[in-house]
Amino acid sequence: MNQRLYRNVGIEIAILAAISLLVFTAEPDAATPPEIAFSHFLTWKEDQQVDEVTIKEGRIHGRLRDGGAFTTYAPVIA
Repeated sequence: MNQRLYRNVGIEIAILAAISLLVFTAEPDAATPPEIAFSHFLTWKEDQQVDEVTIKEGRIHGRLRDGGAFTTYAPVIA
């Protein structure tokens, strides 16, 4: 009987640990950066307000010198 009790308690502790791990390691919903027009991005770039840019599959994610973030799409060139 004690073995069954220990096994059940062990399973419950494992389940709680797994749930806790999922809750605490999941990235909280960060505020989605505003989507801006590509022309606005170019203006910021010309004014040297853009600090960092990542381009992946036509999607542009960036950070401004003041710490703000933005996203935009690169235009398709045919």
